Amino acid sequence: MSIKKFREKVTENFGVKIICIVIAVFIFFFHELFSLETKTLAVQLDLISQGKMAVLSGLDENPFVRISIRGKKDEIASISENDIDAFVDISTASAEGTFEFPVLIKKDARLAKIETLEIRIHPEKLKLTLDTVEEKFVDIVPNVTGTPAYGYESVGFSVSPSRAKIKGAASFISAIDSVRPELIDITGAEKDVVKSIRLVNPNRKLQLEPLTAEVTAKIRPKGLTRAFNQVVVNFTNVKHGFEIENDYAAVDVIVEGDTLTLEKLSKTAIILNADCLSADSEGTFVVAIEAVLPNGVKLVSMSSDEIHVNVRKKYQEENQEFLE
Repeated sequence: MSIKKFREKVTENFGVKIICIVIAVFIFFFHELFSLETKTLAVQLDLISQGKMAVLSGLDENPFVRISIRGKKDEIASISENDIDAFVDISTASAEGTFEFPVLIKKDARLAKIETLEIRIHPEKLKLTLDTVEEKFVDIVPNVTGTPAYGYESVGFSVSPSRAKIKGAASFISAIDSVRPELIDITGAEKDVVKSIRLVNPNRKLQLEPLTAEVTAKIRPKGLTRAFNQVVVNFTNVKHGFEIENDYAAVDVIVEGDTLTLEKLSKTAIILNADCLSADSEGTFVVAIEAVLPNGVKLVSMSSDEIHVNVRKKYQEENQEFLE
């Protein structure tokens, strides 16, 4: 075909051909347009703060942002909140006050390969009130509940480490003097309770370090005192050929120990001895009383810790003589 005839064919009904092409283009674009779908996600808004400022307000009121994704149905069907990170970066802020910051997003790598994907963010900007970042150390105060087993008592608590560091907005930190671990229950305990417990952050806008502490609840047998009246005194080491004229004596005794031990303790388990070894002739002697007590029992007091003894020679009735 010659060039002349080719031109004639192309220009023949040229206007109609142009209209057809335009219509075809419109049909293509309308088809593409109406084949796209929109998916809306609620994405948690994170904060990036690596500078000297912290957020006082504005972020709690907008914990999530709406992400609208427009694309082909089969391409956006599998997209979820986990594929997009939304955040506000205040790292460059350097002054207190209220400022607008853009909401930024980071897409998963596979989303970047979808050419028809259109993403819109609402809201696109946030007003945040900033305050200076400060840090300080505060005491970790034990948080204990419950009662030890019968006969036992709690005699104190210890925490390791004893202090924690909090960091964040100065306005929040100024009102905090201590932090507490989660509750530790000592109900029915008969020995020390030692647990590693998570610390409770008093304000989630603050950074807390460390996150856990070891709490020790010290459990001991409960102390008790008990009185025993008229405990008989034993006379020991009396010299051969001698005897104690007043050979009966008794004193009142008060002892202490743990509840369970003293509840089972009887008077006969308390031994009181008066050692008469030094009484080596007739006469009156002052002899000390010594208490011998069971394990776990301590002497608190006696109504008398010494006794007067009258020593005499033994008398043998058959011969009507004193024993020499």
